[in-house]
Amino acid sequence: MTLPRRSLAFNRATVLQHRDAQLALDAVDGDAVIVVSPTSLATGYKLGGHPVTAIRVDSLPADITATLDAAVEDDIETFDLIQIGKWNHSSSNQSLAEFTDA
Repeated sequence: MTLPRRSLAFNRATVLQHRDAQLALDAVDGDAVIVVSPTSLATGYKLGGHPVTAIRVDSLPADITATLDAAVEDDIETFDLIQIGKWNHSSSNQSLAEFTDA
């Protein structure tokens, strides 16, 4: 599957990064996540340095959804998120957002 590298379509999608991405990934079943994984040393290096990112599948434009649907075995509607980058459970990302209700 090949998507445009910097597609304008992703500008309309809901993209979460860092702590927000980890919270979104924690909130869904792992079977509902499409994980972008490296296929070579170069892509592994690039993805390893990328912050954890979660993209909501239901926020993608129809053309991107159709491309993904053709590339995955299951129906694209069965997935909630696309995960890009390294997900690190062991280090919590502290944020001032945690203290807004204090």
